Amino acid sequence: MTNKRNERNKTEKETEYKEMRKLGEQAGIEDLMALYGEYQKWMQISMQYLKEMDVKFTFSTTDNTS
Repeated sequence: MTNKRNERNKTEKETEYKEMRKLGEQAGIEDLMALYGEYQKWMQISMQYLKEMDVKFTFSTTDNTS
């Protein structure tokens, strides 16, 4: 009895998972996930570039030319 119930629950979960996956694929979830991954990659590259290009300078209000 318990085995049949566990088997039925497992089958129901598998069926539900498959249905959810189909819905996700129809909605373009996989495409959105891939796009988000690309976005994260480009953001990381941009942040690294900005860190390397960060120019340090000193602003002084005194005249040291004399």
